Amino acid sequence: MNQPVTYLGLDLGTFKTSVTSSNGKRFVIPSVVGWPKDRVARALLGRDLIFGEEALQHESSLNVVRPFLRGALKYVDGMDVGIRPEAIARHKEAALLLVQHVVSHLELPAGRPIYGVIGTPSRATVLNKQVIINAARRTLDAVMVVADPFNIAYGMNQLSNPLVIDIGASPTNHN
Repeated sequence: MNQPVTYLGLDLGTFKTSVTSSNGKRFVIPSVVGWPKDRVARALLGRDLIFGEEALQHESSLNVVRPFLRGALKYVDGMDVGIRPEAIARHKEAALLLVQHVVSHLELPAGRPIYGVIGTPSRATVLNKQVIINAARRTLDAVMVVADPFNIAYGMNQLSNPLVIDIGASPTNHN
C-alpha cells in the first residue's frame, strides 16, 4: 500500500531558513549552527548542537557556522568568499544539520515519504545546486531545486511575462 506523500518547500537563506509543509506546519529559524567550543560550554548548554536564535544568544561559547553566508556553499574551495577550504566541509555539514533540524519541527507523520522543493538563487550553478541537494538528501526522499524567481512566479500563477525582483541577502553581483 502506498503511503501518502508529505510535500515541503524550503528556503535556505543567508540569514533565515524557512520550511513549510503540506500538513500546514511552518518553521523559520536563523541560518546558524553552533558546536560547543569546549567541555565547559558543552556542560553549560547541555548538548552538542545548537541552532538558530539560541546559537546566536550563546555565540561566545560556540563555534558558529552560518552555512549560506557570503555564498559559502557556492564554491568548491571557498577562497572566493574568504573561507578556508577546510572550513567548507564544516559549512556543508552545518547545511545538512540545519535541514534536518527544520524538518524535525514540522511534526510529520512517520513512515511517509517526504518530497521537497528548495529555492536557489537564479545564478546558482549546477555545482551550487548539487551541494544543496546533498544537504537535503539524508532528510528528504526526493528533492528538486528551482530558481527563486520561478518559485515566486509559479506560486502567483504568473508564468507568462512576469517580472520578479528578489532583493535577498545573497550577493547580487559576482564576477
